[in-house]
Amino acid sequence: MKTGIFLLGIGVLLTSLIGGISIFRIVGTPGNIDVDHEDIVMNFGAQGNEFSLNMSVNNDGYFAFENFSVKVECIMHNKSSAENLTLLDSFLYQNDLLAGDAYNITLNAIESDFSTEILKEDNNGTWNDPEIQLYIDNGTITEGDVSMISYPYLLWHYDVIYRLTVSSDYNLGLLWFGFAIEFTVTFDQFFTETYPNMKATVMAGLGL
Repeated sequence: MKTGIFLLGIGVLLTSLIGGISIFRIVGTPGNIDVDHEDIVMNFGAQGNEFSLNMSVNNDGYFAFENFSVKVECIMHNKSSAENLTLLDSFLYQNDLLAGDAYNITLNAIESDFSTEILKEDNNGTWNDPEIQLYIDNGTITEGDVSMISYPYLLWHYDVIYRLTVSSDYNLGLLWFGFAIEFTVTFDQFFTETYPNMKATVMAGLGL
């Protein structure tokens, strides 16, 4: 999984030189701000939409992180059309982090945080494989019969890009900084069997 960290900006007043040096040291030290993206929990489709990710922050600087905020964007990249769809764009954490303390933060998004209709519109108004949806529409099967392969189908057709935008005030508000952490989740990271094989197994079990 490829992860990129991008400095968005830093605003420093002349009276905050020490704070500026401190924040560069915190952000630049490996492990001080870390995202455990290997253990990400996520799901999309007929069985519901969820996201959970652990993040650790070690503020070993001189001052507190004031209003330390993490905004999470989930962007679905259509592999066929190359279109990007924003499924999630929410602040999932805001708090002050005291100097000298380490924090374990869990970023959680629930069903209501997601803009699900934009993804369904891109997929002909459904979570499902078009062929499977035809069987649902004509009453041969129900959506519940095939809900377990809705998520694999979506990951087969979309790469999922996560962008975490972190921002905070520092040094009693004299300094502001922000940076972004970006990584991509693909089908192969979650499944060893291809989606066409999963689909064939389920359809055979339903007698189709």
